[in-house]
Amino acid sequence: MSDEDSYRKLFVAESIENHENIVKNILILEEGSDDAAIDEIFRSAHTLKGMSASMGYSEMEHLCHKMEDIFHTIRSGEIEISPNLTDLLLACTDRIEEMIEDIENGGDSSSIGSKDLIEELKKIESSIEDTHKESTVTEISNLTGESGSDIINNKETYDSDIQVSTEDKENILTEVPLITQIQKYRLKVTLAKDCGMKDVRAMIVLQNLEDIGQIIKSTPTMDELDQGIIDDTLTVEIESDAGEEALKSAASVTDISEIEITKEGNDVTSTTPAYTINIEFSPECTMKDIRAMIILQNLESRGNIISSSPTFEQIDEGKIEDKLEIIFSGSESEENLLKAVTGPDILKATVSDYSLISETKESKEQVLLKEEIHDERTETRDHETEKKERPKSSSKKREVKNIRVDIHRLDQMMNLVEDLVINGGRLKQISKEHQIKDMDEALNMVSRSISDLQNLMMYIRMIPLNQIFNRFPRVVRDVAHHDGKEVEFIMTGGETELDRSVIDGLGDPLLHLIRNGVNHGIETPAERVAAGKSGKGTVKLSAWRDQGNVIIELSDDGAGIKRDKVLKKAIERGLISAEEASAVPDEDVPNFLFQPGFSTAEEITDISGRGVGLDVVKSAIESLKGSIKVDSEEGKGSKFTLTLPPTMAIIEVMMVRINNKRCAIPINAVVEVAKVDLNEISHIGKTEAILLRDEVVQINRLDEMFGPAKESGIVVIVQYQRTKCCIPVDVVEGQQEVVVKPVSNIIGNCPGVGGVTIPGDGDVLPILDVNTMII
Repeated sequence: MSDEDSYRKLFVAESIENHENIVKNILILEEGSDDAAIDEIFRSAHTLKGMSASMGYSEMEHLCHKMEDIFHTIRSGEIEISPNLTDLLLACTDRIEEMIEDIENGGDSSSIGSKDLIEELKKIESSIEDTHKESTVTEISNLTGESGSDIINNKETYDSDIQVSTEDKENILTEVPLITQIQKYRLKVTLAKDCGMKDVRAMIVLQNLEDIGQIIKSTPTMDELDQGIIDDTLTVEIESDAGEEALKSAASVTDISEIEITKEGNDVTSTTPAYTINIEFSPECTMKDIRAMIILQNLESRGNIISSSPTFEQIDEGKIEDKLEIIFSGSESEENLLKAVTGPDILKATVSDYSLISETKESKEQVLLKEEIHDERTETRDHETEKKERPKSSSKKREVKNIRVDIHRLDQMMNLVEDLVINGGRLKQISKEHQIKDMDEALNMVSRSISDLQNLMMYIRMIPLNQIFNRFPRVVRDVAHHDGKEVEFIMTGGETELDRSVIDGLGDPLLHLIRNGVNHGIETPAERVAAGKSGKGTVKLSAWRDQGNVIIELSDDGAGIKRDKVLKKAIERGLISAEEASAVPDEDVPNFLFQPGFSTAEEITDISGRGVGLDVVKSAIESLKGSIKVDSEEGKGSKFTLTLPPTMAIIEVMMVRINNKRCAIPINAVVEVAKVDLNEISHIGKTEAILLRDEVVQINRLDEMFGPAKESGIVVIVQYQRTKCCIPVDVVEGQQEVVVKPVSNIIGNCPGVGGVTIPGDGDVLPILDVNTMII
């Protein structure tokens, strides 16, 4: 793989994460103003813009840049988020997604234009500027008593009348820019008792705090945290202008149980030195904007940048000449500041004192002398701290704690682990046949290692459901807007993990159920109010673990499944007669929705009515070895419950023999094994049944698959949803953990067989698919 291909893959992976983050936070923003959401959008959009610029994907860069401008106006309060603006921003994210797909397929995003969206974003910017102009004219009109048109026509008169004295000019210049108030705080952060990585959590807190202030001291120190030295608390002294809420938000990471913030004395703004830093770039420098960005980043880590000329936004757009002026406030010495701003392509750099209070500036020597007399202890402490920290910054090592791995490599590793499981079973069988004691002991050690490796591999392949859950809020919003409905979407349990193979097949069925719930289940606001409900409907998606399985539940408080409507459609399609319809129990009515081509939609739309519905969902869930159940109450809502195995690769089975041929039955489908009297078998029509503990259970003989079973009287009772049946077998050999292999494409689809496995003796055995066997 070439360097370009590896960079492209990394770009796509990170871009997908940033894209999803932007979409998620746009939807949060639509619900109401949220500073955290704006910050997240800014971070992701800026990252996308920077990455696309560095890779040469100019089309994506331009679109991200213009989106960034709009988000800036939202954050500054110049414009409020609206449904139309949300639609436009989401359309931009859709276009970015198309560009990412194009780049993933080897393109450079240039084939996917974005000029139409950029023009729409520019129109919004223009409308904001026009509003500002109108507001300014209105204010002047109120002051002068003249109309707006008179003010514009007499512009020159007003210009000539405005006179500012030299003294006033100096006062204006010395009053701006303003230095924000810097306060010293003391934070006590208490970690949760059950936190397993306290040192890592504490480091994250310190890194977050560094972004919004200057850390003076921490207990434990960063060096001690690197060595894992920490109990349950982290104490931090910090100077910041962000405020208590911002500090609390920065320190609120996972596994933090309590945060205490106290102010230390008055604000320290007046005691913090301020400087004017002038930088002159070499005429030969070809990347002045990048050099300027590096300088600003270096200074940001040392204090507060009050202003710069050109501004950060102008530098970001490449609008910079040979000079850069920065007003900076911080406790760093001038010598250290000079080191921070000097570097390649810097022709000249000067640091001079800047005072907002004095009308005349003191000389550099006077300031240094005054500081030395006033606070000798502080200078000594800073000097000692500097000496301690200097070697730390150069010698400190950061371990790489996370790596990206191609999913195909994980699949390959899983195949190797499966081979180890199969061969380990084979060796056990050989050892048992030959009664080799030493080999038994060695195999027990190997088996433990294989089992640990297998569990670790399964854990690595586990993916949180959030990977697919996070795209559903957008789906709910789009369908609700399309249908003119108001829907609140609630998600819980996204941290529940499933094997990648299950996650891959789960996205489309869930997507269909959610669209179906909003389109068919939730009523319009008018209908809901008429029924005595709130105008806004609720759709809830939740997940949790239960007895080794993962349960996913989708519920809504809509109209529910209408019995008469479903049965009428079933009669029209000839599924039942009118006489039979009246006798169908309420709990069985939803089962008709899973018939192929069944739809209750009265007209075809781009969302429903095509007859490709819940039958596809059911087939997809059953192919994942799962089941789907529907509960509904007319007028109150519906609930779809999906039961899924955590993994499809390695499962627990019961080994049985039928007509002396071995097969495996998944243990999660087995209810019990029973001994019955064959003389008590009853015939009901063409089927056989037996009375087992006051319950009639149908007998399902597998003669066509294996031939007739021996008359042993042993039956395995299996269950799918609420239906049971029993399978006659020769003998039950026991329970075993096996690796599931898919049925070969050469063989094709085989009803009743969910896969094959290879036990220790090397035979290829079918694994029965109980879901398709029970009618």
